Amino acid sequence: MEEQTSPSLPTWQQFVSEPDRLLEDSSFRMKAVVDRTEGYLLVLSSDGTVLDINAGPLSVAGFRRDSFLGQKFWRTPFWQDAPRERSAVKQAVLDAAAGKSSRGEWVLKTADGSHRTVARSVTPVKDKQQNVVLIIAEAHDITDRIAAERELQESQQQLRTLIDHAPEAVVMLDCDSERFMDANTNAEQLFGMTSEELLQVGPLEISPSRQAGGRESQELAREMIQQALSGKAPVFEWTHRTSQGDEIICEVRLVQLPWSGRNVLRGSVTDITDRKRMEAIAVGSGKVLEQLARGASLEEVLTLITETIERQFAGMLCSILQVDRQQNCLRHGAAPSLPDFYNQAVDGLQIGPRVGSCGAAAFNSCRVVVDDVMTHENWVGYRELAQQANIRACWSQPIMSSQDEVLGTFAMYYRDPREPSPQELEVIQTAAHLAGIAIERTRMDQQLASLNRELEQRVQRRTKALEHANEQLSQSNRDLEQFAYAASHDLREPLRAVSGFCELLRMRYQGKLDETADGYLNHVGEGVARMQELLDGLLAYSRLGSTRESLQPVECEAALDESLANLGAAISSSSAVIRRQSLPHVVADHTQLVQLFQNLVGNAIKFRGERVPEVEISALPADDFWRISVRDNGIGIDPAYHKRIFEIFDRLHTRDTYPGLGIGLALCKRIVDRHGGELWVESQPGEGCTFHFTLPAA
Repeated sequence: MEEQTSPSLPTWQQFVSEPDRLLEDSSFRMKAVVDRTEGYLLVLSSDGTVLDINAGPLSVAGFRRDSFLGQKFWRTPFWQDAPRERSAVKQAVLDAAAGKSSRGEWVLKTADGSHRTVARSVTPVKDKQQNVVLIIAEAHDITDRIAAERELQESQQQLRTLIDHAPEAVVMLDCDSERFMDANTNAEQLFGMTSEELLQVGPLEISPSRQAGGRESQELAREMIQQALSGKAPVFEWTHRTSQGDEIICEVRLVQLPWSGRNVLRGSVTDITDRKRMEAIAVGSGKVLEQLARGASLEEVLTLITETIERQFAGMLCSILQVDRQQNCLRHGAAPSLPDFYNQAVDGLQIGPRVGSCGAAAFNSCRVVVDDVMTHENWVGYRELAQQANIRACWSQPIMSSQDEVLGTFAMYYRDPREPSPQELEVIQTAAHLAGIAIERTRMDQQLASLNRELEQRVQRRTKALEHANEQLSQSNRDLEQFAYAASHDLREPLRAVSGFCELLRMRYQGKLDETADGYLNHVGEGVARMQELLDGLLAYSRLGSTRESLQPVECEAALDESLANLGAAISSSSAVIRRQSLPHVVADHTQLVQLFQNLVGNAIKFRGERVPEVEISALPADDFWRISVRDNGIGIDPAYHKRIFEIFDRLHTRDTYPGLGIGLALCKRIVDRHGGELWVESQPGEGCTFHFTLPAA
């Protein structure tokens, strides 16, 4: 085929350098030369007409060869709808026709409407007479390269922007040379060096020989760099030394960057000195509170506060003074790093508006900052003392109580004139607050101890008084019981006499007098009988004393059996139905428990209405007690009278309706109270009653 030329075919460079010989050589085939050339290659006549164009790139552009051949180069489809580009192409061709070569870039348009940028050269081919016989236009597509270069440039610009505007210090590290190759403004400020100075050093040269924990700096640095180069993104703490010799704690993040032929890491460096300092102070604050909780002395706690702060600020000395309100002066609290003579001199210092930093802070209840004691008016009378103690700056914060009372002062001292940093102001306030907690807690403990002693004395006095009152009350109860017994016993004698005479009158004159007289005799007899019952009830009530000596474990089942036996006649005559569940053992007086069951079950039978009485006895545990319930289906009780029924001699019904003295439930209430329990009723009229009482579990 025509395009498959032999190796002996002359090169294009030979064609350009030896045009006359090659043009005369019959073996030269121009088309083959053109098609062998990479990129766009066009052979033009001296007037710019396209004689030939290589086929490969042309097909990529989407055009046919015949749409170019015979056309003026600047009128070919490459420059369609591009008058400005067409004019530049024409000018380059005309320059070549005049014998002038040129280079540059063109933007040509492909068949699909896209634009491609090419690097072009237009070269005239001259004969021996130096006449231009041909023009060679060569172009190489550099669109992708330009895009890549633009993308790289934009990426570099973005990287530069990110570095410059990053909130932290950012450095670029060349791992091969172990030198910084770039740094942002924050890095310059962090390290105290200019960008030019930083580019002359590496991280090992601006760091201590050992890191926190005693590890070698170089060992740690190389380990972290190797991790980053292996694809990891290590984050670690690093101690840097600034050009002024200050050491700062930093958090470093290393990330490997794609960099042609070089091992480059991006290091983000954040100064965490303040954060670590506050963390250490927070830990120290916890220890202070722990010491307070353990009951450490105030001096120990205040000393711990000052030492905690001093450890975080190189060259700082701290002191705590307490206010003595009686003497209106300051007293030494803690100052472990200040000279003894200084502490002795300020102990007893009067509080006033111009008394140094601490006296003024206590007087004004606000912070006093003195950046140079040798020039400040508050220190006029204390400059010699400060000079002896080598003190030049003193900032004092009042220690306030929770009630805004000045308890003392917390002071920070430096040996050089200086103003406090924002963090130091925050720390001095935190320390003063912590000292306030300690002082106030100690004072409260002292007051509490004093109150406890006073309370103990009061309790002892009150206990003796109560013991005496209890003894008197016991004696009064014994006297009352004896009186009630004697009264009831003595009253029985006249009652028996009245009863006897009534009986004699009835035997002798029954039926001999009129009906009225017989009725009088019956009323007198009934009255005497009721009086005897009242005396018996009063005597039984009075005998229920407050002593608990007879209380012991009792079987409720046995007590209930005995009470039901006593009520046998009433149960039989009323056909009452008694249901019972299993009952527990309780701590009680057996006789009184029998009486309690007997009264409650007896009332259930008595106040039964027209229905056959049904009584159910059950029990449920209630903490350390048992709750025993007696439920019936009787006439019920209006809730308005639930408390009244437990009062002695208080009746809700007449004796004609329901017999009784009104003392039974009062006895039940006193029995339950004596056992330390409670008695109450749940009832509605016509719905029966449920009496509940609690007794201690055995």
